[in-house]
Amino acid sequence: MMEIDALIQQVLEKFAKRSQELTQGDPDNYPFGTNIEQRLTPAMNQYRDLMQRHAADLLPRLKALTWVFRMYINEDYRVTYAFDIKSLGTILNKDELEADTFDPTKVRVSTYNAYDWKCNKLVADAYAVGAGVGLSIAKNLGGTKIKGNGYPAAHECHGNTCYLWAPQANELAKSDRNLRSFTNARVPRARSDAAAQPEVGDIMAFPTEGGLGHSSLYLGKKLIISAKTDGIEIETEEFETEMHDGKARLRKFTGSGK
Repeated sequence: MMEIDALIQQVLEKFAKRSQELTQGDPDNYPFGTNIEQRLTPAMNQYRDLMQRHAADLLPRLKALTWVFRMYINEDYRVTYAFDIKSLGTILNKDELEADTFDPTKVRVSTYNAYDWKCNKLVADAYAVGAGVGLSIAKNLGGTKIKGNGYPAAHECHGNTCYLWAPQANELAKSDRNLRSFTNARVPRARSDAAAQPEVGDIMAFPTEGGLGHSSLYLGKKLIISAKTDGIEIETEEFETEMHDGKARLRKFTGSGK
């Protein structure tokens, strides 16, 4: 677990550096919520404990979060998910998509370009590529899958060129929106509902009426990590909930990735 210890240390150092950049030397003025620094070390300790406990068979949600941490500490990758930068992605031709040799674990969502919100892309890439569960691709998000039982994505082909997209945060947050490979959307921490209890690496979505909402991965201690305007950032769950009319929804990945 020495690699995990090193990763945790890099995340903490990266956060301290980003905090200083964002607050211009005033650590009490972090723009994405209060008490983040006080929560971050306990949250990372919880993450370490889970990684040790599940070392023999890592859960997809832990693999996804580890991948996002690696994106976060690498400046080149962190800003790939910034609002105004064209993102890394995969554009397929139709023959590749339909081939028996198609590997959905190597394909990133391709349709979030410059000036598109990247939060949805980051979460999808984290599970599909980072967790290795692949994309479950259909003509539409609720349709019959083409490949895999992984993170839901849809595709559209223009001629021989095919584009992929993942659920928007508003779709993730709709309780009546059935998305394969996910539990139904829940209000976080609803009593007597085991599927409503956030676990490290779970998906948290914040809906917006008339907008696109926001999606993230749960970090623990009511912290989340997501793609913001300037790239991947750590923030508080309360901040995003307040920004989205007091609404937050939780989804858990249930797919096998097969």
